Amino acid sequence: MTGINNNPALLPKGFADLLPPEAEGEARSILTLMKLFKAFGYERVKPPLVEFEDSLIAPGPGVRHSTDTFRVMDPLSHRMLGLRSDMTAQIARLVTTRFDESDMPIRMAYAGDVLRTKGSQLRTSRQFCQAGCEIITNKSDVDADIEICVLSIMGLKALDIKEITLDLNIPGFVDMLTKDVDEDDKPALNEAIDRRDQAGIKSINFKYADEVLQLIACNGDVDQTLKCLGKISKKMKIKDHVAHIDNFSRKLRQALEDYGVSDVSVSIDVLEQSGFEYHNTIGFTLFSPQVRGELGRGGAYDVCFKEENKVRKGHGFTLYMDTISRTYAYTRDQKKIFAPYGVSWGEIKSLQEDGWTVIRGFETNNKPPQSCSHTWIDGQITPIG
Repeated sequence: MTGINNNPALLPKGFADLLPPEAEGEARSILTLMKLFKAFGYERVKPPLVEFEDSLIAPGPGVRHSTDTFRVMDPLSHRMLGLRSDMTAQIARLVTTRFDESDMPIRMAYAGDVLRTKGSQLRTSRQFCQAGCEIITNKSDVDADIEICVLSIMGLKALDIKEITLDLNIPGFVDMLTKDVDEDDKPALNEAIDRRDQAGIKSINFKYADEVLQLIACNGDVDQTLKCLGKISKKMKIKDHVAHIDNFSRKLRQALEDYGVSDVSVSIDVLEQSGFEYHNTIGFTLFSPQVRGELGRGGAYDVCFKEENKVRKGHGFTLYMDTISRTYAYTRDQKKIFAPYGVSWGEIKSLQEDGWTVIRGFETNNKPPQSCSHTWIDGQITPIG
């Protein structure tokens, strides 16, 4: 083979080293989120990075990520293993195999890396960290969905992210609008809707073309979108879907007001469907003008994990730590002191208890690094330079 770069420092496309201070920043962010989630009663779980392939892509949330999943052969069992590409599928397995009905509702929090076979246009990384929460109930519960939305927003606010927008959608709504479209035309139409390409939409003849164009025109604004949906529902007979998102948006805005959150926007975009293939009843995406791309997403979904006659309801969200990391202005520890060779461990402990990060000198290298702003000389804290 030719054209292979044998540089040992080269990483595969979509993978990167996380160096100081970014690695520390991500770790601190996760600790902040876990502390917040715990305050709402969510207990942390830690599923393995690798599982049997048929568990990871079992019916339910895992099916959507089948093509994203790396596979390897297990040398012990000789069965195919999958490296997780999303944490939600593992939560589904935990719920159905480790808990019973008396544990409901189950509240779980998680944080960990996932691995995907390919990146996307907005997320080129193939390894990144997810942090999130899931509530598992016996049946659909709008209050659980509200709690999940509020908690996702409070998580972002705890990380000092401002001007948050929570964009609601109805999973499967585009399928309702395009159910009469010829199968050969569907890919082009779905792409045109996804891009909000009005010319592309008009080029394909289907029953609800005018309704799609109306939804594009009023896209985003809650009241305008609900008004538009109200008119469409009479023609499409989807009153239940419209009533649900109307009720949900009102309850969510009231919950945010009660909790004292006044700087969050709630919008509705029922044409946004990408990434919500396994969701139903409600879905949402989180954005901020501070950063390009999704900060997180969530919604309601069925938890079955191979049990067709025993379906539970999942309500959850995932925050993407790689996107969130772009909002930070990382700084190194400013309170760092150099303790020359010979300084006792007792003195070092005392400095650490006062809040200093202490860098010890060695007999073979007793020079303060550039990162230190002070040095410890004869029992005194002395600025360097």
